[in-house]
Order: sequence, then C-alpha cells, then structure tokens
Amino acid sequence: MKILIPGGHLTPALGLIDWIKQKHPKDEIVFIGRTYSQDRLKQRAVEAYEVTKREIKFIPFSAVKFGKENIFSMIIKFFKFGRSLVQSCRLLNQEKPTVLMSFGGYVALPLTIVASMKRIPIVTHEGTRVVGLANQLIFKLAKKIAHAYPRLVNIDQAQFSSKMVLTGTPIRASILKTTSIKPKWLKFNQDKPILIILGGNQGSRALNDFVADNLKALTKKFVVVHQCGRPNSLANYPQQLNVISKNLKINPNDYYVLPWIDELDLVWLYKYAAMALTRSGANTLEELIYHQLPSILVPLPHSHFDEQRLNAQHVQALGGAMVLEQSELTWANFSDQVSQILKNRNKIQQSLVQLKNNQIQDSAEKIYALLVETS
Repeated sequence: MKILIPGGHLTPALGLIDWIKQKHPKDEIVFIGRTYSQDRLKQRAVEAYEVTKREIKFIPFSAVKFGKENIFSMIIKFFKFGRSLVQSCRLLNQEKPTVLMSFGGYVALPLTIVASMKRIPIVTHEGTRVVGLANQLIFKLAKKIAHAYPRLVNIDQAQFSSKMVLTGTPIRASILKTTSIKPKWLKFNQDKPILIILGGNQGSRALNDFVADNLKALTKKFVVVHQCGRPNSLANYPQQLNVISKNLKINPNDYYVLPWIDELDLVWLYKYAAMALTRSGANTLEELIYHQLPSILVPLPHSHFDEQRLNAQHVQALGGAMVLEQSELTWANFSDQVSQILKNRNKIQQSLVQLKNNQIQDSAEKIYALLVETS
C-alpha cells in the first residue's frame, strides 16, 4: 500500500508514520508538506526535518491559507489556490498513491479535492474538539473520518455518522518509550526542579516575552528548558533570548533555549521535569497526559471556536492542570499556580493517571485499519 500524507497536524501524522514503519515496513509513505510554517514571516517549518529523519520521502508544497481578507487579497488567493490544485494533480499523477491520509489543515485541502476527483480514497483525522474549516470540507470528501473525541462541538455529527470512527490520536513512537536517555546538552542541576516551556512548533510570542521579562526569577526556582520556535522575519527568538540570558549573567546550566526539542530529548524531559508551562493544543495535551506531567496551560486566544481554551478547561476540570489566560500571564499569577502545583502534586498526578487510563489505546492501529478498509 502506498500512503500519501499531506502536512497538517504534524505530531499525530508522525505517530502514524512511526507505527506503520514498525508494523508494516513494506508500505510506502510519501509526505507532502510546507517549507514555511508561516509564509508571511518566512519561519521554516519542522515538517521536512521530522519526516526526512524517519527516512520518509518529503515533497515541498505551496498551499493557500484563507482568512479574513479584503477583496483584492481574496482574488489573489483564489488564483494561488488554483495553482495549488494544478500542483496537486501533478503530484498525484506522479506518486499514484493507494490512499490519501489527511490530518486536516489547509495544505491537505487541494490535495484531497484532486484525490476525490481521481477517485483516490481519502481518510481524514480530526484530533481536536473543533473541526477546522479545511477539515469541514475534507469531511465531505473522505470515505472515513477518524476522530479523537466523542463530541465535536461545531458540526452536526449525524450527517457524517456512517463514516465516523472514534480512534483517538496517534502518539509519536519516541514519546511512548518507557526508557529514555538524558539529553547530552543538559547539565542537570539536581538542586532545582526542571520547568519545560513549550510554545508549539511555531513558538509562542506571549510565552517567549514572559520568559524574557522574568528570566532571572524563573532560573532562581527552576532549571528552565524553553522551546521558543524557529526564527522568522520579525524575530529571532533563540538569539534574542540567549542575549538576554547572557546580559543577566544567567548560569548557562539553568537556562536552555531551543527552537525545537527533539523527541528523544522531550520524552526524558516529560519523565523528569517538575512541570510544564505550555499552550494547550490537543496533541501537546495528549503527550502531557501520557506522561502525567502537571502543567500550567496558557490557551491561545482567539483560536478557532476557542479550541485551546476548551482543551485546557477540560483537563483543568478533571484536576490534571492549571489554566492561566494569556492576559493574566504575570509573574505573580504564575508563581501562585506553581505553588499550587507543588502543594497538590500527588493529587494532580492521580488525576492525570485517570486521564491517561481514559486515553484511547492503539490509535495508529485503528487508523491503519481504516486505510486498509478504504484502499
């Protein structure tokens, strides 16, 4: 079977790829993804790096993300979308996949439209409680819809009931490992707990600014490992944060800033960190729950249908995390939540164990079964 995967939600796609490579190594996988995670800011995406290190063929692809546009911009984007349809047709003729496996997102949309016209079966995965605009259209084209949560808040599930299958979300193989090796770059100071700060693969300006404003206080309490995002045309956060650290004469063994944290390093951090300060994307939360790591969640404001706030509030309501709105991300509020986590750590971890027990198992295997069924 030859499986074509367009870029979308990256980490569940990697989880599926890892499982297929282990269980069905004769299957061929082709990944079509972005060169830049933000075209306007020219921030290089991590897709090519993560896919090619798995020895999977990666094909760069230009797609169009529609948003709130003026009429002139909308016309230009429609022309660009037409080009992406032509490019999709060429790629599908060239690769001749057995099945297309979408993880949503605007990159997948032109490829799924053309795949549908060519009668290539489509399976799509929705890993959040809120269906994005692209996936709402892809749902109509797909033969099967894998989803992570029983209830999707912004669509009428009844109209898709015949093709919806509750599968959960695949987790990357390295993250599932029970053993891990301390990162070579980390000089672990046993006297301080580790705080990991995660802003997603694009980084988070709000979290980066919070660190910049409070770095001295943070490193008095913690060894801080900070995933800040890759440089873009407006800001080079790794460089800027390193300069701030040097100017403040922070001990380099107390603050580590990285544009991206490799999985093998991340799984060790999940196991041995005291807590995380992070956005509340669904895939990050799946990994935090899997490793029962207490966290302070800062939802991305104005996400589609308030998706990240819904994610964060769900975990908080079940006792597995604290939630801090971005507008309230101050040192005083952060310190208060840190104190609460340290005081109630055992109770929080018990809640996370229960959340982990409720995670759907064998998600990749369930999705693969849909690929076999539809191909």
